[in-house]
Amino acid sequence: MITIRIDDKDSALLAISFAEDPIGNNIIREVPGRRWSYSRRCWLVPNTRETVIQVGKLFGKDYCRFDEAVVRLYKPLATTAEVQQATNPPWPPADKRRAGTPRLPFRYTPLRREYDRHPTIVALCNTLRVQNYAYKTLVNYKHALISLICYAEPKSIDDLTKLQYQNYLLFLVEKKRLGGSSLNVHINAFKFYREKVLQHVKEFYEIEYPRQSVKLPTVYSIAEVKALFKATTSLKYRTLFKLVYATGLRLNEVAHLKLTDLDRVRGLITVRGGKVKKIES
Repeated sequence: MITIRIDDKDSALLAISFAEDPIGNNIIREVPGRRWSYSRRCWLVPNTRETVIQVGKLFGKDYCRFDEAVVRLYKPLATTAEVQQATNPPWPPADKRRAGTPRLPFRYTPLRREYDRHPTIVALCNTLRVQNYAYKTLVNYKHALISLICYAEPKSIDDLTKLQYQNYLLFLVEKKRLGGSSLNVHINAFKFYREKVLQHVKEFYEIEYPRQSVKLPTVYSIAEVKALFKATTSLKYRTLFKLVYATGLRLNEVAHLKLTDLDRVRGLITVRGGKVKKIES
C-alpha cells in the first residue's frame, strides 16, 4: 500500500510512504522534484495536482491510499463515497493479486510502522522496557525482528529452524550487503527474542559472529590538536572538545554533564547514564 498525505512540516510537499523495496524506489524516482527525507523516513514530492495524478498512474490507483486532506484539496466536490474509496480502498485488490506467488510484491507489504502492532514486536518491546534496556537497543532489535518477519512470511519466526535462520543471515550478507556490526544486531535480537521473550532454553547455533574490520585510529599531532582548539571560536564547543580530548568521554556523555558532576577537589567527573546506563567516576 502506498500512502499519500500532506507533509506535516511543509504543506507545499506531499509525503509518500510505502514498504521498503527497490522497485518502489525506482518508480518514485520518475516523479520530478522528489527527494528522500531521512528525518521523516519517507519520500517528499511537490504538492501539485500533476504530481498526484502521476503518482496514481505510476503506482496504480488501486494501490494508493490518499489522505482525506489531499482528496479535499484536489477534488473539493467529491462525495462521501468517493472520499471513503480514496482514503480506505479495498485491500488487497482481489482481482489483481496473483494466486500462488511465494513472495508478494511490495505493494501488498504493510508499512513498517504497521508492524508495531504485530504480537511478536509488541512482546519484544514490552520485555525490553521491563528489563530497562536502552531506547536505542529497543529500536535496533525491533527493526531487526521486523526484517526477519518480512523475510519469513507467511511462516512465523517462532518456527524457524537453525538452517532457515542461517539462510536468512546469508540473505542479509549477500542481498542486503550488511556489515559485521549490523549482522551482530540481527543475531542478538533473535537470541534475545527466543531466550528472554519465548523463554526457550539457550540453544547452541553453529553461527559464528562475523569478523569485524579493525581500523587503526587517526592520531593527531600536538600541533594539529592546538590548531583545532584555536579554530573553534565558541567557548562552549572549545570546552567540550578539550574535555573529550582530555578524558576520552563519549560525545553524548559530555553533552549531558552537569556542574554537580564535577568534583573539583578530587579532580573527578561523574558520568551518569553512559553506555548500558552505567554510572562511572
